[in-house]
This record gives sequence, C-alpha cells and structure tokens, in this order.
Amino acid sequence: MRSLAATRDIEYGELTFFGDTRYSPRGRAVRAVLERAAEILYRARLKMPADVYEGPAMNHSYHEMIIGHGKCFSTVLIAEPQEPADYHCAQFLATQMALAERGRSVVSLTLRDLEDASLRALEEFFRQAATNVRARR
Repeated sequence: MRSLAATRDIEYGELTFFGDTRYSPRGRAVRAVLERAAEILYRARLKMPADVYEGPAMNHSYHEMIIGHGKCFSTVLIAEPQEPADYHCAQFLATQMALAERGRSVVSLTLRDLEDASLRALEEFFRQAATNVRARR
C-alpha cells in the first residue's frame, strides 16, 4: 500500500463486508471495526478518503465504476457462514475476481466468525497495516 499510495496508483480506499452490518449486533461490530480501520489506515496515515460498505448492497454499476476508475484499494471481507449464505459468497468472489481481472488493487479477508476474538484480530490487522505505511508527501 505504501508504494501504491506514493505513486498515486491508489487515491482512496474501500472496505466492504459481505454480510449484514446494520441489523445484527455482530454485523454492527464488524462495521465499527472497519470504520476505525478506514480512519487510522486511510484517512490518518495515507491521507486519502475511504468508505465502508455492506456488500452485496453495492450493485454491479457501482463496482464497474470502481473498476473503471482504477485508483481504489479495495478490501473485501466475508465471514465463514454459520448458515448457507450463497448470495454473499458469490458476490464476494465475483467482486474480487472482477477487480483482479482488471488489474485493480484488491485484497480479500475471510474471518472465521464474528466473535470478539476474530474482531480483535481484524482490528489488530488494520492497526499493524497503519503502523507499516506512512502518509503521502
């Protein structure tokens, strides 16, 4: 990320969790972690905008816009389902594949579950990422 930001190959970030981030308490907890990650990694360290989304709410047109612009660093996340969630999984994989096929910056993270220990590990991951990048000059 450091070199992509320095060369302006990325100019903003997006963090998209493929699952509910509005109605379930665990989903809201994931969103809170991602909002903090957007703040510490993108806004504070890289000095660039970042958005947090719930997937697959972001439709095909939206993702085509990101793919077309090409200056976004996308982080897509999903939790291993406790019950079948084929739609979320299909959208997660399709989004990742579409971005990668067009040479866009994308990383995917799979969480074991949405329990506190997994969310603490996710938060630590982003804290470490923020520690290891420096702001653009």
